[in-house]
Amino acid sequence: MLVSGVDEITGARGQYVVKFMKAPRMSTKAACCELLGAWIGKELDMTVAEPAVIRVSAEFADTLAGQGSYKNVANSVGLNFGTMYEAGYSSIITSSISSGSRLFDQAKDVLALDTYLSNADRGSAKPNLLTNGNHFFLFDHELAFSFTSLLSFLRNATPWMLNDSEKDMCRKHCLYVSLKDNVVDFKGFVDEFSRINDYFWERVEYFIPAAWLSEQKDFLNDVKMHSQAINAHKKEFSDSLTNVLIA
Repeated sequence: MLVSGVDEITGARGQYVVKFMKAPRMSTKAACCELLGAWIGKELDMTVAEPAVIRVSAEFADTLAGQGSYKNVANSVGLNFGTMYEAGYSSIITSSISSGSRLFDQAKDVLALDTYLSNADRGSAKPNLLTNGNHFFLFDHELAFSFTSLLSFLRNATPWMLNDSEKDMCRKHCLYVSLKDNVVDFKGFVDEFSRINDYFWERVEYFIPAAWLSEQKDFLNDVKMHSQAINAHKKEFSDSLTNVLIA
């Protein structure tokens, strides 16, 4: 839902897209996925929807009484995930993303980011990706870190080397068709994963709402360990991405 909101610290007003906690697919884990996906993307200089924690009041919910959205909103009083609203973007046209084009280098970075995030929710049918012709605009990460939904013994023990399931996820990515059959060097972008360091994780724990953090401590620890494993083998991860495009 697009809402008007007020920053509780600065008093600045703005428009936000809020994803109510009791809406389908949302939960404290999904909200943490959203925050982590956005923060990691921003740390790597990607253009990502600016994340926000939205406090929904009972008074606001009451203004929607009688509408179809009322139940979800009334049951979501408290903290919810949202993003600042951004205008000026439209759907991508993959045929315009050819080698040497303005968006080609960004396309490979998006593919690398989503593989790093284990985000299978940027497929051709639902890309969760817009563009203004100069850069991509990324949003929706509630289904990122999909490996955390697997039992530990079913997870890839060497996540820097893509397994068959992860390769299949890459091939279903909305930008794969634009990158396929090109010898793409991911090294420059993947080297920037070093920014996702101990200080980054300290700030994550500081800024995630305490109630979400206490409930999702194991999830966050799993994501941190997964990230650190890939960061320790960045060259192998980069080579694995290159190979999936030409295999």
